[in-house]
Amino acid sequence: MRIVVVGARGTLGSALSSLLEAEGHEVVGVSRSSSPAVDLADPAGLGVALGALAPFDALVCVGPGTPLRPFAELTAAQLAADFAGKLLGQIEALRVGATLLSGGGVVVLTGGAEPELPGGVGGCTVNPALERFVVAARRELPAGVRAHVVAPGWITETVPAGLEVPSSVPLAEVAAAYLRVLTDPVAPAVTRVGW
Repeated sequence: MRIVVVGARGTLGSALSSLLEAEGHEVVGVSRSSSPAVDLADPAGLGVALGALAPFDALVCVGPGTPLRPFAELTAAQLAADFAGKLLGQIEALRVGATLLSGGGVVVLTGGAEPELPGGVGGCTVNPALERFVVAARRELPAGVRAHVVAPGWITETVPAGLEVPSSVPLAEVAAAYLRVLTDPVAPAVTRVGW
């Protein structure tokens, strides 16, 4: 397959791209600094950016995340910025990507756990919303198009030093979950990894 990986320069995106290439897939890795630039935090620009990469068989979005912020310190502007990339940007990637896939195909978005840590209110809001959107959108996608969310918990290699998390999952295991979802035509709408 020809697979566009948005966020390919990040830790997860790099690992996933390497795994996909090792499995014989053609990977087109893009990010905010690639050409064309693909920025999930700029939903309005996704149509042009993804259109320049078409046709492709699969689209995978592996970022951005939702930072931990204490409830008392949240501002409307911070929430809007967080939601623009993690939620609205990925929704737009699915909406646009579904029309650009060559002869059907698959779009895989990235959710996450509902962090039971102080400051996790953003993730607890965005991640379930993304999952519910994909579950509902799957009923209306063009024939042959699949949509999924991979929802990793804490990835072991990315846990910030000094942060105690309830559990984590190795990067290789998370990347393998994306591969399964991409290649399994009966994969569930949501695949949780490590939680």
